[in-house]
Amino acid sequence: MKVMQFYFTPSYKCDNDCIMCGVQKRKRLTAAHFSFDECKSLIDKMCLTSNDILEFSGGEPTIYKDFVELIKYAKGQYNPVIIVLSNGKRLGNRSFFSSVHDIGIDRFIIPVFSTMPHLHDSTTQLIGSFDQTRQGLLNLEHSDIPYSIKFIAMKHNYKDMLNVYKMKLEIYPSANYIISGFQLMGEAVANKEIVAVRHSMVAPYIEETIDLALDKDDFVPIFMFPMCLLDPWYWQYYGVGVFQEEVVAPDQTDVQLNSKLNYEEKPEKCNKCILSKRCTWAWKNYLAEFGDDEINPINYFAENK
Repeated sequence: MKVMQFYFTPSYKCDNDCIMCGVQKRKRLTAAHFSFDECKSLIDKMCLTSNDILEFSGGEPTIYKDFVELIKYAKGQYNPVIIVLSNGKRLGNRSFFSSVHDIGIDRFIIPVFSTMPHLHDSTTQLIGSFDQTRQGLLNLEHSDIPYSIKFIAMKHNYKDMLNVYKMKLEIYPSANYIISGFQLMGEAVANKEIVAVRHSMVAPYIEETIDLALDKDDFVPIFMFPMCLLDPWYWQYYGVGVFQEEVVAPDQTDVQLNSKLNYEEKPEKCNKCILSKRCTWAWKNYLAEFGDDEINPINYFAENK
C-alpha cells in the first residue's frame, strides 16, 4: 500500500528566528497563513488514510490560533499518523500542554541545537529559548506523548552532537534522538558563514554518537546526510522515508520548486551509485558552496569488499 506523507504549514508565523530556517525570513515576517476553513479544505483534498502521515510544520505550528481544532479535525475525520515539528516552547505552558494532550498527536519532533543555552539561543536568535524548549521537553517526558529530539548538525554546533545525545539519555530518556544534516536553503544561505560545514567533517561525530547509542541498545536514525561519507556499517541507521511526499504551504508552488531544485538535481557522479535512491539530502546549494570532491559514489564491489 502506498504511503503518503504531507508536510502541512498552516502559517509561516514563528516565535523563533532560527539562522538555518528553511523558510526565508521575509516569508515568516509576512505571517502568511491559511484560515481554519482553508486548512480543513486542504486536509480534505489530501484523501488521507490511517496509513498516511500528516506532519504539521511552519513557522511554528503550535502558535497557529486554531492549532488544537485543526489537529482534532484531521484526526477525527481521517485518523492519519500526526506528527508536529515544533520548537517546543509553547509546550512549556501547562494550560496549553493540557489542551493538546489527548487530541491525537502521535509524536512531537523538537530540535535542540546544543547543551549550552547560549549556543542554542544564538541559533534561534532568541534569548531564553533554550529554557523555554527545555520546559516543553520536560512536560513531554512526564507525559505519555511520544517525542523526538532532533539535532541538526551545523558549523557552529556539530561538535556538540554527542553531548546533546548524552543530555537526552540523562534528562529525557523517553525521547528518541534524530540526527540530521543541515539544508543550505532559506535563511541558511544568508547565514552560511555560520551554518555551512562540510559533511565530511560531521561524519565522525555521527559515527561516535551512534556508537554510544549502540552501547545503550538505542536506535538513532540519520537523515539528510550523504551516505557515502559514513562507514557502510552505519548505513543501517539511515532513515527510510515514505514513497511519496507532498508539501502544502501558503506558497505551495515555491516550496515544491525549492524541493525539486534541492532533492532532484543530484550530482552527476551520484547517478550510478547503488545508494542513489536511498540517499536524500539538499544537494544544489551545498554543491555550489563546497563542490563534490568529498562525495564518493558507492558501487557494488565497494559495498561488498
